[in-house]
Amino acid sequence: MPRKKKITSSSVECPVCNSKNVGRIKPNQYFCRECYSELDVKKGKINVYAITADGGLKDVDKSA
Repeated sequence: MPRKKKITSSSVECPVCNSKNVGRIKPNQYFCRECYSELDVKKGKINVYAITADGGLKDVDKSA
């Protein structure tokens, strides 16, 4: 059985701006310091969120 690759903040690349300047907020949750996007990783899929004016998160769909 192949080993799963451990995801670290240094291995996460922002799918919005392709920056590697990504910091870890908590396990499986990251923040891009270049475009201010928040990322979470669930089951190997990266979900992208924009931070709203009131501090909330809005799901970003890149295809829209």
